[in-house]
Amino acid sequence: EAISRLMGFLLVCMGVQFIINGVLEIITNYHA
Repeated sequence: EAISRLMGFLLVCMGVQFIINGVLEIITNYHA
C-alpha cells in the first residue's frame, strides 16, 4: 500500500515536471 502510493506520487511529480518543462519550452520558443 505505502509503496504503491509512493510510486504514484513519484509518477505525478514526474508528470508535473514534464508538463512544466514543455510549457517553458513553448514559452521560450514563442518569445524567440
